[in-house]
Amino acid sequence: MSQVAGQQRLNRVLAAAGFGPAESTTGMINGGRVAVNGQVARDPKARADPFRDAVTVDGEPLPLDNACRYILLNKPYDVLCAFTDEQGRPTLADCCLLLSTRPLLLAAR
Repeated sequence: MSQVAGQQRLNRVLAAAGFGPAESTTGMINGGRVAVNGQVARDPKARADPFRDAVTVDGEPLPLDNACRYILLNKPYDVLCAFTDEQGRPTLADCCLLLSTRPLLLAAR
């Protein structure tokens, strides 16, 4: 594997793909169930980029739909920094739901 900015520890890559917490994916790696670019990986600290490297678990490729996506939104003045409002005012959900079909988490400053 090449050293690129998108690389992460293999157990974290598996956790982000929905295989459980990083601690529990270590057993999968140690058991030889995970391969990176066709090579069986047995070190949970090995690094992989899920978008550039071919990572497989039990021969099946990782589902990339669970990868995090970030939306940077310059919130309009009259929009609430919330996902719901009992008074029916416009919220971030109204803006962001047009951009993503996946569940969103709010991180505001």
